[in-house]
Amino acid sequence: MVDIEDLIESCIESQGYFFKFISPNDTSRTGAHQSGIYMPKAVWSLFFETPGTKDEKKDALIRVRWHDGRETDSRFIWYASKTEYRLTRGASFLTSDEVGDLFVMARVGTSEYRAYVLSSDEETEAFLVGLGLSPEDAGRIHRSRARQIAEVEDEFIVMFNRWIATVKEDFPVTATVSRTAREFVEALRRGTAGTTPDQDIVEWIDAEYRLFRLIEESRYVEYLTKPFQSVELLVEVANRILNRRKSRAGRSLENHLEHLFTRLQIPYTNNGKTEGNKQPDFIFPGIAEYRDRSFPTEHLRFLGAKTTCKDRWRQILNEANRIEIKHLMTLQQSISANQLREMQEENVILVVPATNVRSFPREYQPKLITLERYVDELVGLYRVRPN
Repeated sequence: MVDIEDLIESCIESQGYFFKFISPNDTSRTGAHQSGIYMPKAVWSLFFETPGTKDEKKDALIRVRWHDGRETDSRFIWYASKTEYRLTRGASFLTSDEVGDLFVMARVGTSEYRAYVLSSDEETEAFLVGLGLSPEDAGRIHRSRARQIAEVEDEFIVMFNRWIATVKEDFPVTATVSRTAREFVEALRRGTAGTTPDQDIVEWIDAEYRLFRLIEESRYVEYLTKPFQSVELLVEVANRILNRRKSRAGRSLENHLEHLFTRLQIPYTNNGKTEGNKQPDFIFPGIAEYRDRSFPTEHLRFLGAKTTCKDRWRQILNEANRIEIKHLMTLQQSISANQLREMQEENVILVVPATNVRSFPREYQPKLITLERYVDELVGLYRVRPN
């Protein structure tokens, strides 16, 4: 088990941190010549003064303290021939069983780093919620606000400042934040056509997380600039922030999927009750048709929505007994082959953004469905309602 409080504190106090979902390419199962954890190109500045080029091979020797107390003399290396960065020496413990786990690394000194591997959905959620992050923030450098240089006032922030001045309530409800994020995205696109459902869902969620963080900073600025009068007040405010983050994170994906289905005129019921008062995320064309035993079973569809699903995918298995094949939309990047095999045996099909497909084990990539493909199936099935 990882000490999540220690992890979050390390990230907040660090000079910068990043996270990524462990892929088959990070373990020995691919048989690749290079070994070690593949490092996103965007994080090079946590290790080098300049990015790697095709004309050089360079490395940095670093000291890493892992979540289990081990300390390793590791190496951050740029492979010019492969144009990729890797972390070697110290991560040899990673096997195919760790595929889908969350790897977090924080720079805490000149050549000193902390590294963590989170193996459960609960740990991953606690980390993401604690720092106000989304799975789509993987592969980027993050820094605590206290250590950041003042941001350039980009167009998103200009739009936010105009909008937040009109908001009267203490904190907008989740549905309002989701809707406003989509409006910001559409405004920034300036009518650009040709987006796919996969692009939409990723951009909407990314914008919502950014918007939510800006709202927090706006609404809680007094707590950031004045000392707390008591420990009780500090705990109360901290719990309020965390609970709101959990609530929003739990509804975000569903909110955007609802909007997408409504926009495309796809009939659905969100959280309708099935057997034993189970409440699946989405039933198509609706809960009334599901309960109607004369409605053809082959025309019913099920979609669960879970931000991460490494462990929680099993929760959907008994949520709609009439529907044998269940689809599950997730932002999770990669899952182990063993778990994907279990899903296949239980008739669970993952729906993932197109950009995440390549993070999964190669042999299972053809069995995944992009959101665009899933939506196309629903449109074809329900635009002309079955008798």
